[in-house]
Amino acid sequence: MRAFNTMGAKTFETQSNRPDPKLAIPIAGDDPEAVHVAEQLVRDAGFEPVLVGGLDSAKKFQQRGGPGYGVQGSAAELKQKLGM
Repeated sequence: MRAFNTMGAKTFETQSNRPDPKLAIPIAGDDPEAVHVAEQLVRDAGFEPVLVGGLDSAKKFQQRGGPGYGVQGSAAELKQKLGM
């Protein structure tokens, strides 16, 4: 399983377990079990997972210029940027 991060470590340090709305973390994957594990890890770290779709959907948030690249907001804000 590969994971991509478009936010710096400082963002994760300062935004973990913030009051609601939690910082949204986009997830893309083709393996339902792996996606479930990733979602739980994101929750355990104090963030809100947002399932974007299969791995082919990762370009929406991992590539510079993609609509979700570097978005530091709530799940609702991330979903709006991604057109979900």
